[in-house]
Amino acid sequence: MSAKKGLTFIKHMKIAFFVSPLDTVPVSSEHILAPWYLAETIVPELVSRGHQVTTYCAEGSHVPGTMVTAGVTPCVSQIDTMEPREFASKNARGELQLASRLFQDAQGGRFDVIHVFQGAQH
Repeated sequence: MSAKKGLTFIKHMKIAFFVSPLDTVPVSSEHILAPWYLAETIVPELVSRGHQVTTYCAEGSHVPGTMVTAGVTPCVSQIDTMEPREFASKNARGELQLASRLFQDAQGGRFDVIHVFQGAQH
């Protein structure tokens, strides 16, 4: 940390990114999923600048830094084979499981910043 005119700057932060497990990062489907594309761009840049980034995302994702999947698999591939209510329920369960892990890990100030990339709900 450094101080300048009464402000404190953290040179390297511990950042948690939550990306809905609807799909992997980078995306594996033809769907337009802006939050996943943003995570695919932002996470590597933050890691390259020396930040400690932990990304909470679906299994099968590939991002630099630390990844936590909590055993959650992406469900976007099932979007056309499930009833909308069933699909939304499956995705919500995955999000809850992954978010629960994030909140457990965040106890005690493990992260300086937590950012949530939340996709559109179906």
